[in-house]
Amino acid sequence: NQDYERAAFWFEQAAARDVPNAAYNLGVLYHQGLGVNGDLPQAIQWYARAAALGHPEAQYNLGIAYIEGIGVSYDAQKATTYFTQAANSGIMEAAYNLGLIYENGLLGEAEPDKALVWYKTAADQGSPEAREALEQLAKTLNVTSNDVNRLADQMKEQGAGPASIAPASGDVQSSVVNKNASSQQLVIAQIQEYLMRIGMYPGPADGITGPLTRDAIRSYQRQNNLQPDGEASQGLLSHMLANGGRLEQGSAVQ
Repeated sequence: NQDYERAAFWFEQAAARDVPNAAYNLGVLYHQGLGVNGDLPQAIQWYARAAALGHPEAQYNLGIAYIEGIGVSYDAQKATTYFTQAANSGIMEAAYNLGLIYENGLLGEAEPDKALVWYKTAADQGSPEAREALEQLAKTLNVTSNDVNRLADQMKEQGAGPASIAPASGDVQSSVVNKNASSQQLVIAQIQEYLMRIGMYPGPADGITGPLTRDAIRSYQRQNNLQPDGEASQGLLSHMLANGGRLEQGSAVQ
């Protein structure tokens, strides 16, 4: 039988000596109430200690905490920072979640180029959700896999993670964004895609607000006690992501 209480004691001894995995595992124990009393603030503190020591899974768990407001106040910017650190260390789910954040404009405006590259990063690591999201967003933007590959290559050449590359005038990023989709069309298409996932809208996710889209939005709004105006807005999209977006989660003792 696993003795979590004894494990917690030894993890704490090791964490005091700045062993990243020990601090992470303490976070998991406090998070799940294994061998110690469940204490979410304490779990967050240990995750933060491990994250500062470079532990990818701790960075990922902090990203989840900040994007969902679990144990801390909601902060999309902090979530993005932690997800980026984790994704750059190979955490597939962190890369997928970054795609969601940038596609849905949780930092302000939608940034589909960054979303494409992070989805590609996760898809290349084997995430079926990221592959589906990548294909759908590329279709909405009317871009090819070669366009996406050029974006990814450009970022690698500059020696930085995808999220740190700023668009430059006339480069591939700018052309992809402006090719065939306005910011509002992207919002509409993302709302349509979500409604398709939950069976309220038959498709397609074409970025055009027609009668079927408006009816589906009204149904969603009524179901969630929102004003049923049928309007596809950034606020509606944020509500959908917060209440049903597929952010990948996880915590496990290592």
